[in-house]
Amino acid sequence: MTEPPRLPILKSRASPVLITALQSNDFTQTSQRLSEVADESRVASISLLDTEGRVVAASDRRQLGAVLTEQPYVSSALREARTVFTVSSGDDNGRLGFHYAQSLQSGPDTLGVIVVEVDTKQVETSWRNRNDMVAVTDPSDMVILSSRSRWRNNTLTNVIADQPQPSSVRRAFGPRRAEAENNPFIYLDGEP
Repeated sequence: MTEPPRLPILKSRASPVLITALQSNDFTQTSQRLSEVADESRVASISLLDTEGRVVAASDRRQLGAVLTEQPYVSSALREARTVFTVSSGDDNGRLGFHYAQSLQSGPDTLGVIVVEVDTKQVETSWRNRNDMVAVTDPSDMVILSSRSRWRNNTLTNVIADQPQPSSVRRAFGPRRAEAENNPFIYLDGEP
């Protein structure tokens, strides 16, 4: 069974190393370290960007030198001293981009941005392998991630409407319930 990704705790484990690399402009060991953290954390990639949005170190070395200033997660992280989470519409393969980005600070100065990309295919495979019924929607009710690939790019309303009466899908995703205790179909770590 494939486990879902565990996001790295970059701030506590890697920030001093990354801050030193950004301050010294010495990235000779940084890509290797990011690759190790990405493997440990089961994420698609981790990139270190300078304040110009240029990738100076990355777990995927093909990204080195790319300029990502136009990406909303980069521009937001450069402006705000908090973790930014964004979902992009997807790449040419239809894969959604889930990115966590955070600026790296030294005192009041922003030195760069660390970006973690989550592998959504791995997450969906994990749900499917456990036979979970999961749908994640955007604000317009469009299913963007799901344990059932045929549900993606459809509205959850349409997914529910296409189910026979009665069905486990209608019960699980039907009338909204305010608390997990009121919904016997929601389980986290084996607990309702």
